[in-house]
Amino acid sequence: METRQWSIVTGGNRGLGFEVARSLVARGRPIIIAVRDEAAGDRAAAELRAVAGARVEVLRLDASSGDSIAAFAAEVGARFPGQIDLLVNNAGIFIDSFDAPSHAATVATNTDGPVDVTLALLPHLARGARVVMVASALGQLGALSPDYADPIRAAVTLDEVKAAARRFDPGSPLLKINPLTPSYSVSKAALIRAAQILAEAPGFAAKGITVVAVCPGWCRTDMSKAAEEKTGAQAPHTAQQGAASILAAALETGSIPNSSFSHDGALLDWTAKPALSVTGEG
Repeated sequence: METRQWSIVTGGNRGLGFEVARSLVARGRPIIIAVRDEAAGDRAAAELRAVAGARVEVLRLDASSGDSIAAFAAEVGARFPGQIDLLVNNAGIFIDSFDAPSHAATVATNTDGPVDVTLALLPHLARGARVVMVASALGQLGALSPDYADPIRAAVTLDEVKAAARRFDPGSPLLKINPLTPSYSVSKAALIRAAQILAEAPGFAAKGITVVAVCPGWCRTDMSKAAEEKTGAQAPHTAQQGAASILAAALETGSIPNSSFSHDGALLDWTAKPALSVTGEG
């Protein structure tokens, strides 16, 4: 049986995920890109395989679907048992509205999806593996109103943090504090807290698995276009720069400890307000 170590990048067919995958391939790491659209995944894989010696596999994953997550984990377990030493949960969405359906969809994809994928893959992660949750400085608690920030910070279980994020209150002061990215910020704050909870969970600790969250910065990708149109500003970072921040969290194991939140290899205070130098917003 092959004992090669593999890296998984969700949403690895475009944007930040593709740049992370490209950088891992350049470092000689075999990768699995997990994608909703297998045709798009195949096109991305063909480009990645242009690198001499590249090992690239494509698996289908819809992180908002429990059935898809279960099927994905089963295939990983069958084909790569115990061989996953890096999981980058990159897939996410930004919806430019604050209403109940949009909030639910944002939290389902940005919070529930990465958590559920990580839990489903736990049996197949190698000892000492590393899990990276791609979050955002907009998920720092200072970007939220207390009615959202306090329950998320106080959550001690994954169910509690999910419930705190799912709650939708159209009358919340959140809209006054954060009119640009309210649901997105809630979803990413909850993801950071979930990473902290997973980092201390017995099943992960028993295998020496590290779980961290990272902010790539506001990057020029397909997902950034709605925010750029809303603010009238251009995202200040390239996808390559954002990927470098993610890779620092993934590979700089000495300086980015378990349960931490970082940007560009520097630790961030989750409880603070986002720094403009990170978000690029004014």
